[in-house]
Amino acid sequence: MSEERRLTEKQLANRWNISQRTLQIWRRDKVGPPFLVIGKNTVLYREEDVRAYEDKRLVQTKNKE
Repeated sequence: MSEERRLTEKQLANRWNISQRTLQIWRRDKVGPPFLVIGKNTVLYREEDVRAYEDKRLVQTKNKE
């Protein structure tokens, strides 16, 4: 069984070029990708959930070839 990769709030914020505060607000408002809460203060995002969230927001454009 392979280990799932998990991203910290900081790693995801850097990946998407948004602030950590934005992710905190999204969690509070129950938007954004699913997340894990470990203990009192550790928030993690499974990479597969992040990819699925990105895939849902992929905008297809017409190719004019």
